Amino acid sequence: MVERAVSYGDDMCKVRLILMWQGRLPEWTPQWVDACNAIPGWEWVLVCPGEDRRETFRLGNVRAEGFRTDSIDGLLRERLGVALPWKTARDRRKSCEIRPAYGVLFEDMLTGCDWWGWFDLDVVFGRVRQFATDELLGASDLITIDPPGVLSGPLTLMRNIPTTVNLFRQQEDWRHIFEDECYHNFDERGIGKLVRGAGLRVSCNREWQGHDHEPGHHPVPRLQRRPDGGLWDEAKDREVALFHFSRTKSWPIRGNQQ
Repeated sequence: MVERAVSYGDDMCKVRLILMWQGRLPEWTPQWVDACNAIPGWEWVLVCPGEDRRETFRLGNVRAEGFRTDSIDGLLRERLGVALPWKTARDRRKSCEIRPAYGVLFEDMLTGCDWWGWFDLDVVFGRVRQFATDELLGASDLITIDPPGVLSGPLTLMRNIPTTVNLFRQQEDWRHIFEDECYHNFDERGIGKLVRGAGLRVSCNREWQGHDHEPGHHPVPRLQRRPDGGLWDEAKDREVALFHFSRTKSWPIRGNQQ
């Protein structure tokens, strides 16, 4: 049986998104932070492992938690009983594979939030709460922006309940998947297959996203920040909740619109 929360008001319903980020933060991080800070009730946590990462900062809705790599390794062993192949992985996306286990690995970060999930850093957010409305949150247990059967890297939201936190354990060989040097796409398609049998109310919203791979965004994205904070995708001629700039890796909003 899937547990249900009972309150979705502004003061009660909080979303906390987590991303484990390796390496230096991009030069456009300040603009990204500003965009996130325009969204009340949502929080973004960057977990930054490194050989000598102890710093922690908070800028409004965004905070970074610095961890030494051996501290993350300790959490992996203690809470999941696995060792992530940081240095021998054959794909840079390997660290993404454990996203479905963030709720266990970083369980202390879920305290006090009604929703948890993950995101990609190369995403600019608009008026996302106009899309993820209280009504949609109340009617859903999992929200993604990919088609059914796939969870999205740029944005996936899950209700903070044991069913979602432990969903990854339904995969019999999840430990092997996490420890293997190869990338299995478990964070998107693997976990997506498990959702089907979990009894969760799932909302798939592909229309929320704009992407710089799409026609009309070459050679540079055609994106506007409107006075009300909305993101206007000129190629689609409509507002989008977020824009993924994984191709250009450059901040997609120009000038004083940022």
